[in-house]
Amino acid sequence: MKASSLNPLRLGRCVRALIPMGFVILAVLCLTCSLTFAQELLLNGSAEEVADGKPLHWGVYHGEGSEDWGLSEDAHSGKYSVLLEVQDYSAASKARGKGEGSLNVALIQGHSDGYSGPDAYEPKRITSHRYMVQPRATYRFSCWLKGDPNVVHIECLAWTTDEADAATRTSARIATHNITADWSRVSATFQTPAGAKRFVIAFKIHGLERDGVKTGKLLVDDASLELGKTVLPEDLPLLEFPPKPYITIQGRDLEEMRQAFKDGDEETVKLVQKYLEEADKWAARSDAWYVNLIMPETPRGMYTTACPIHPFLIRPNVHFFKWSIDDPWKLYCPYCEKEGREYPYYPNPRYPDDGNGCFPTDKVWREDHDEAWSKENMNIPWDHWDGYAHGDVGQRAKGIFFKGHIFTYMLCRWTLPKILAALDQGYHLAAHVLPEDNPASAKASLYAHKAKIILLTYARAQLGDEYLGTLYG
Repeated sequence: MKASSLNPLRLGRCVRALIPMGFVILAVLCLTCSLTFAQELLLNGSAEEVADGKPLHWGVYHGEGSEDWGLSEDAHSGKYSVLLEVQDYSAASKARGKGEGSLNVALIQGHSDGYSGPDAYEPKRITSHRYMVQPRATYRFSCWLKGDPNVVHIECLAWTTDEADAATRTSARIATHNITADWSRVSATFQTPAGAKRFVIAFKIHGLERDGVKTGKLLVDDASLELGKTVLPEDLPLLEFPPKPYITIQGRDLEEMRQAFKDGDEETVKLVQKYLEEADKWAARSDAWYVNLIMPETPRGMYTTACPIHPFLIRPNVHFFKWSIDDPWKLYCPYCEKEGREYPYYPNPRYPDDGNGCFPTDKVWREDHDEAWSKENMNIPWDHWDGYAHGDVGQRAKGIFFKGHIFTYMLCRWTLPKILAALDQGYHLAAHVLPEDNPASAKASLYAHKAKIILLTYARAQLGDEYLGTLYG
């Protein structure tokens, strides 16, 4: 969504509805707490429908490692269960050294290979084989699991376009479960990701050998999914909020901290000083710095990125790019730095990304790669770019999304929550713990102002100026 220019003078007005996040979360929980579940949505969740030795409406996702899948007669009910046999870690990861072997494979319930999903469960029922997925709808999922001791991550894989290509893939966590040698039931409620148009259920085994991720067998049976009917706000009694929120810092009540600070308690004084110093660090940044930190539009992509020169060495979830908040729109590859490349960071003039992804030219690709490189990197073509990111996502996701990774992972997932937490703690300490005659108490409004800017710029990237302007004038 393209956004137009932002008028910083409207910051306070535009974010009034965004600040009391605790109240917002509480309200959402109250509005979705009463649910009913009825119609079964999954097809062949019990794996009894079979064709060519495989259960219908099931599949497998291959990211890293080797695996086989099919049917097992060791069933929780009926005749069959679905079997995923994780056979070995990826060859490239094992070559890095002992304990570095990595896995990323999954059973898929639904029509998908885990990358794209044009035939996955759809927004509207077209035939008896396609059922509804409502964006942000609440579902109840359950299944039975058994296998060699390991951890399985159950996720809702979704796509935000009707084409459902890999670039529009997103996910929502359902449950994480420790597999045992006996059948055990998993049950959880979850919401589909915002904007979901297609979805499937994935049972993933992923991670590093040194972190305890193992090869072995996973059996799944009696998988079930039911759509919950969310009670509408008008059907609920009015929600009464408390006069003021109950806020603690490190589990300590603000009133108790205020008295301890007044009494000169050494531990409390040090704690307050520590948090105020962290808040001061971020409050010292200019308004313009925060406005420019977040792009005025949401860039595409998230994990679909890797170094084009070292795709199996620098990639998400394994070995990360170097990144700094002071140079936020560059991902530095330590290997490119060591080799003295002209541009050791991405995106760069040779590998640009305007927010829609990087699509290298064949000319640039030939200049930066050769046959020896191809042999060392699983025979990726060297004389032309084949259209894929490789690295963490195999050979299915087209494009390399540097800015999307920076925005979603580096900024929104890690950095901005840390900054907001520091400003929030600084505000409450300055406003409610420090005595009024303490000069630092006057900084409370400054901390709140910086937090408002972050919330607005983030809302701007997600919603756009046109929407915010219509909403707030």
